[in-house]
Order: sequence, then C-alpha cells, then structure tokens
Amino acid sequence: MAPPTNLRLVPLPSFSNIFRFILELPNPFPSINSLVITNIPVAVLVYATYSYYMDFMASRMADLTNNGAEDVFDFIIRGGSAGSAVSNRLSAQFKTLLIEAGGDPHPLSGIPTTSLVTLNLPLIDWGFKTVPQQHACYALKGNVSQWPRGMALGGSSVQNIMMFMRGNPRDFADWSKMIGSDEWTYENLLPYFKKLEDYNGHGNSTTYHGKNGPLHVEKLRFAPGLEYWLQAGKELGYDIIDPNGFQRVGFGGMDVSMKKGVRFTTYMGYLKPILGRKNLTIYRYAKALKVHLDDENRAYGVSYYRHGQMKFARATKEIILSAGAVMTPKFLMNSGIGPRDHLVQVGIKPKLDLPVGRNLQDHIFAVIGPFLLNQTVSYILDRDTNLKTLVDYFRNGSGPIVSISGIGGAGFFSSSLSKDNYPDIYLNHVGVGVHATFGKDLDDVFNFKDNTMERYYAPYVGKDAFFFVVNLGKVKSIGEIKLKSNDEFEYPSINPRYLSNPHDVQNMIEAIKIGVNIYENTTAFGQFGAKLVPTKLPGCEEHELRSDEYWECYVRHYTLTVYHPCCTARAGAVNDRNAVVDPELRVIGTKNLRVIDASVMPTITNANLNAPTIMIGEKGSDIILKYWKNRV
Repeated sequence: MAPPTNLRLVPLPSFSNIFRFILELPNPFPSINSLVITNIPVAVLVYATYSYYMDFMASRMADLTNNGAEDVFDFIIRGGSAGSAVSNRLSAQFKTLLIEAGGDPHPLSGIPTTSLVTLNLPLIDWGFKTVPQQHACYALKGNVSQWPRGMALGGSSVQNIMMFMRGNPRDFADWSKMIGSDEWTYENLLPYFKKLEDYNGHGNSTTYHGKNGPLHVEKLRFAPGLEYWLQAGKELGYDIIDPNGFQRVGFGGMDVSMKKGVRFTTYMGYLKPILGRKNLTIYRYAKALKVHLDDENRAYGVSYYRHGQMKFARATKEIILSAGAVMTPKFLMNSGIGPRDHLVQVGIKPKLDLPVGRNLQDHIFAVIGPFLLNQTVSYILDRDTNLKTLVDYFRNGSGPIVSISGIGGAGFFSSSLSKDNYPDIYLNHVGVGVHATFGKDLDDVFNFKDNTMERYYAPYVGKDAFFFVVNLGKVKSIGEIKLKSNDEFEYPSINPRYLSNPHDVQNMIEAIKIGVNIYENTTAFGQFGAKLVPTKLPGCEEHELRSDEYWECYVRHYTLTVYHPCCTARAGAVNDRNAVVDPELRVIGTKNLRVIDASVMPTITNANLNAPTIMIGEKGSDIILKYWKNRV
C-alpha cells in the first residue's frame, strides 16, 4: 500500500507569532506574584521557541542524510502520558516510533507552584476551549471553559496539579461489567498500579503499593492546616485513610507525583532514562493527523505534520493512539472512524460507524471560602514568602514552592444519591489565606469575566483563611466531542454539557454543605473561629445566602474543569453499540489499531485521572506484548 499523496502543507509557525503572544501577556504588577504570573510564562515561551527551532534544524539535517527513505517501524505511538509508558515497554523489544506534538518538558515544569501560570501557552499547551455552556460556567467569559492539555513528551503529566489517586475499587468493578471482562476489575488491575510506581506516600501496605517502578510518588511536602483537617475528620467519626489503598469514605493526606518536591512526569519516569535506546525513535513537534487503513481496515500508517512538511510513517505491527480524550477521537474521526452521520455531515468518507467522541465525562470543581480565621495559621503568599522559602525548596525540596495551589488534604464522602456507601463526593482542604492578587490570579488563570473573583475576594485581602475545593466525583452529565469540519488541523468542538443533569447539581450542593459543616462545626477549625464570609458571589445576589438556590447559583457560575476529560472512545464488548474499542483496546472493526489512554475508560473514576491513565498504559502494553509474543 503506497503512502498517501494528497496531503497539503500549512504555514510554519514563526518567531513573530510567539513573541506577539508574549507582548500581549498581562503587564507586571507590583507584588511578589508578578514574578510567577508574568515573568515565568515569558521564560517558558522563549525556551519553547528556542527548543522548537533547534529541533527544526536537527530534523532538516536528518532529512538530508535519510535520502528519502521511507520511515518504517514495528509500532507507532501517538504521544501522551499513557503513551510514554507504552513507548517504554514496547521499545524494549520492538522498533518503536513515538510521535509527540510538543517537545521536551520546559525546565520550569519541575517546579510545582508554576503549574497554573503555564497553562494555555503556545508550543507547550493545546489550549482547547469548550463551546459555551448552557447550564454552567456562567461566571466565565462567554460561558466557555478553557481546557489546557499538555503538549510535550509526557503529555498532561507535565502540567497537571500532580495529585496521585487511583480511584475507588468500585470504579473498576463497574468498568469490568461495562467492558465485559474480568481483566478490568480492581484486583486484576492492582498489579499494574503497583508496577508503575515507586511509592513513598501516606500508605505503607505492600499489598497495595509498589516500589522501584518508573513513577515516583511521595507525600505532599507542603500542606498547611492538614493536621486540623485530619483532626476534624476524626472528630466527625471518619477514618483516616490511605488515599491510594483500598479507597473508602474518609479523610487523608495527599499523595503526589513528585520526587523531593520536584514534579515527576511520565517523561521523567518512562522516557528520559531510555532516550538513547536504539529501538526508540521520537519525533518531537510532530502533529499526527490521521491513520491510514487498507481495504480490510488494517491500520498501516500515520500522516503527520512536522516543521512545515506533511510526512508519512509506516507500521508493520500496530498503531497505538494515546493522544488523550480530545485528540484521540479527533484523530479517529479524521481517519473515517466515528458516527457515520456526523462524518458525512463534515465531508469525511465513513469507514467504520462507531460512537467516537460520545460519552465525554469530566470532573468539575468550585472553591468555597474564604473561612476567615482569628489566628495566623494559614499561608499567605505575599506575607509569608521570603528568602527562607527559596532555601527550603532548593535545599530540602519542601516549603511553599512545593504547593499544589494550596491543596493539602482530601476527603471522600458518600452522598444521599450514592449506593452502598460509595464515595461520590471528593473535597480538598486548602490551607491558604487571601494574598493581594488572589482574586485577580483566579480571574486570569480561569478566564472569569468582569473581574468576578477580584471583586468577590477584595474585602478579605491579607486575612488568614482556609478554603475547600468541592469536586463532583461521579458525574451524570455526559458530553460529546465532534469535528467542526474535515480540516485535519482545526480543533474539535468540545461540549461537556456541565451540570445538564440535575443529579450533579444536587450532589454539588450536598457536598458544599458537608464542607461548610467541617469548617464551622468542628473544634478542630472552631479553635480558629473559622467562619464562611457573608459576601455573595457576583451573579447570585438575588438568592438567600446559604440556601439551596444560592448554592446552585454558585456552582453554575463558579464551574471549573479539573482537567480530567475521559471516556470518548470507551471500551466494551465487540457487540456493544456504545463501545469504540474491545476489552483488549483494539478499535472495533479494525486490525492493528488500538487506543491506550483515558479515552477508553467507560466511566470516570471518583478521583484524579493521571494514575489510572498511566495504569492503562501499563495494562495496554502488557496486552500487546502478550499478543505478539508468539507472532514474532
């Protein structure tokens, strides 16, 4: 089968476009936070631009020495967190190509506190946005939620908040039933969770935790107020739990993907140690566009765009898509695999009619607070940052620079809508007070309109306080990803339909009440006079404070993504009309094509998704290696 010839070129990105973006960044403002909010993004963009053009020159030299020879590999893998694991495992035996739209992680990605301020930057982030939301995101500009996704080796593990949580065993029991295979139960997935980790967290059971795996996991080293959070849990009759053991209702500390306070990505764990491996080839800054199928729907190659040129790579064994829950369905649909009517509508010839892009799920959160305190027990950025802060970090890997947005503790709760005491509500304790630019920072990072957060928090600047984050652990609102056109370079339409199901609103209201009770009605926080401020969120002034109507208004306005899109190419039985891939992650109706990323999840887990996504990478690699063991 000859490689495709009808591929068009698009303009090469220019220095001027990048620097124009830099010039349009907010002007520095006089506070400690100006270093982080303004100067760090500029430094990251300059580094990314330099890296891009260095890779461009290296690839041009490689083209000159290649003499037009066709790229042929055993396996071709399209990027991402899970894709890093797959690349490592397969390249140990087979000639493997990893195609990644970005480059190496920028040096500052290792510093945890820079996470939020490096989102949505060109060359390191896809910068997706949802369509305007009908039932949520009312306080965001245009009712649109920004969906940053990592564009670098290691995928979104390079820019996430580093919370490491597997989810509840019930999640995987549900997966097993929906997929139709016992291979996806918690008991059968536990070896893969253990295999991926070098665990140094809050748990100590060898039954549940692994050592010497690629990904380093440790206790969060900066968690102001955690002791009071755990004390409040005990006071209310909850157990203190291992957050990554056999998860159940209870309070706990945070495990994070860090090593000595430095972000530990799948690039660090799976790719960096094997960059010199002869079987592994990496094409950086290469955007895979479509997979090519022969007349028997056998996948044989990938078209990709790199440094201003359209290229083609051939796979003799398999092509694996690990592009994530947004780009994997786009990649499939561009290739003619998706809902038939939709493909015809956008001008793509259908090859397989599968529900690609449907079943989109994502966690959402809102921040509740501040709960004002009468003692100096929280961390306030501009008050408490000093030379010792830098010494703590660079000498000990501890202190405020390790902060993950101030989050320090976790709590899992079972709502009245849950069955069998299954925890479907997830709260995080936040141990920070209100620094001078607290509201403005939130407005900038999350794209609030009309200075909503700056106005809301303005009366409390400089005050010691605690907050909590309320997360919707198990969503019922289901969204969809669709193509806007047959243009392979155009971003897809993303519609999560946040809070379209009344169940989700009720759960959020109930979760908020649980959190308020923790801070206002326990002696653990009562000793500091913790009290929720009486100010109403802008946009909800007409409702009685603390009423159900007020809290509903609050969450419909203050609706933020937890950056956990999943389930858009869900696994299931071959005869399941809702499935895109089979229990062995093969795209149904094709040969030699698999999806191995968060897309294949049938339902979202009740905690952060990076850990189960990497586990899927380990599980998928094992499936592939077993399949080809007797076929080489």
